[in-house]
Amino acid sequence: MNHSFGRSLLAVTGLLLLLAAAAAAPAVKAPAYEKAADRFERTKARIEALLKSRLKPTPLPATLPNPFEVPGGLAAAAANDHDDSANPAEPKPVTPLLPPGSNSEILAAFAAQLKISGTAEFNGQIHLIINRVPYKEGDLIPVTNQNGITRLRLTRVSLSELTLGLNEATQTLKVKL
Repeated sequence: MNHSFGRSLLAVTGLLLLLAAAAAAPAVKAPAYEKAADRFERTKARIEALLKSRLKPTPLPATLPNPFEVPGGLAAAAANDHDDSANPAEPKPVTPLLPPGSNSEILAAFAAQLKISGTAEFNGQIHLIINRVPYKEGDLIPVTNQNGITRLRLTRVSLSELTLGLNEATQTLKVKL
């Protein structure tokens, strides 16, 4: 017999077996398709559920709470800052209020304007990235105000804190990166 005839016979036999197996298997029912109107309603309901908060938002309250105000006032915040359990008879330490216009008050206001965004080390010296510019210990940091430019001196730098100076006033700030 011819070799190609044997292959053809084998292929035909395999096809006949496949057809017989397919005919003997129970017929699987095709899933019933939903009506187009049902799909449209379901899609419309999904769209309304997603866009409900944007199209009809809940109104804000008439008076919004101030996020910068301590809920119990300053007296409650000061009472919570100190631990009275150690010695209740001892008077509470009072933080002195800065006189208006003093160097310490001005330094505190300018220090709040600084944006410390990272650290870098150049030639073995730590630099802080303040307002997108690297500064090392001893550098002057320009800060703008209504009177012009005031320069703060960076007197000490470490990875966890920095010390700023303005005239005779100094302030130490924690660095959180």
